[in-house]
Amino acid sequence: MYRAERDEEEIDVLDWLGGKRSCIVKEEVIGLGRYGKTLTVLSSRKIGQETYAEEGDDEDDLVERWTPRFKK
Repeated sequence: MYRAERDEEEIDVLDWLGGKRSCIVKEEVIGLGRYGKTLTVLSSRKIGQETYAEEGDDEDDLVERWTPRFKK
């Protein structure tokens, strides 16, 4: 029987993504059993929590700004 082993650690996001901003994130690693692969999830309570909605923005404006545009 195969086990999905797990491990968790706090690391600096620079170790994974590089860049100039240092931030401590939680790294969770989960073994995917007989596939022989692992799934790594990085999560942070700080990164991505910035407020993007400004005064006067409504949902339609946000959807429009975040809709991907592809060249034809």
